[in-house]
Order: sequence, then C-alpha cells, then structure tokens
Amino acid sequence: MIEDASLHLRPEIETELKIQAERLRRAERDDYLDVRVRDVPSRPAILLQPSALVVQALRWFRREGGSAALVVDSTDRLLGIVTLADLAFEGFESPGQPVANVMSAAEVVHEDDPLVDVLRWMLVRDFSQVPVINEARRVRGLIRVEDVLREITAPHARQIATRPADPTRGYAPRYGG
Repeated sequence: MIEDASLHLRPEIETELKIQAERLRRAERDDYLDVRVRDVPSRPAILLQPSALVVQALRWFRREGGSAALVVDSTDRLLGIVTLADLAFEGFESPGQPVANVMSAAEVVHEDDPLVDVLRWMLVRDFSQVPVINEARRVRGLIRVEDVLREITAPHARQIATRPADPTRGYAPRYGG
C-alpha cells in the first residue's frame, strides 16, 4: 500500500490552486451573479499615512507601478485616495506637502457587494479601480476592472484565447502595435 505523500506547496501556489478550483466550480454552476467582491483576488493597495509627503507618494508610484494610493489612519481606516492625476494637478507644485492636502474623497465598494453590481457601477462611473472596505471601513484592497474581468473570464480563458478572428470583419485584430 502506498502511503499518502503530502504535497508541500508554497502558500501562494496553494492559494492560487484554490482560487482556480472555485472559479471552475462557479463556471460549472454558472453562478457569477452570486460572486462577491471578497471572492476576487486583487492586488494589494499602496497605503499611505496622511502625513506622507507628495514626493514619497511619487516614489511609491514609480517603484510599485501604481496609479493610486489609499490614505489611511493608523488603524487602516480609509481617509481618502491620492492618484497620479491629483499629484499632476496639485502635488507637483509643492512636493514637500503632505498627501492629505491633495487627496480626494474615495468612492468605495464593500467586500460583500455583488461583483456584477460593482463592475456595472465602475463602468458607469468610468472608474478603473476602487478601494474595497469592510464594515469597519478598514481597507481590504483595491479592486480593478481587470481583476473583475479576469475573475469572470478565467473559466473560459482557453476558448477566448483560441477563438479564431471573425472572417466577416476582413482583418485580424492587432494588439500592442
């Protein structure tokens, strides 16, 4: 008899496998209307204290590649959002000022909100990303339109990637060029 040999995976790989398995289960049941924001893996947000300087935020954006940072208090409660656009209009003139002076009020979604409602709201409002909070208004992350689309299309990725171009259009789409 063969003993059960446990497979030891790195935690991030194990998490990704669980996410993919859940996506496949949802696709089989076709229950995307029941998916909540908390079910969608998203990238962590850049968190800044209100006293952080504009120049520090710019360094974070350059290093992390982000375009928005969430301004939080010492308990990670959301106070506002600072974007590259905020910095372009107000921050470049005084890079030594705190981000609290240039941040905007953040429109947010709750981690228990239905994903399809959030996607519709983001598209109507033309938001590419919004902060996700819990009931205590503590930051849970930043959800992006691409995170939502990846979640919805993941079970069908192979069909999407291998679907031939529509011959009635007369051309094949070009990407990246």
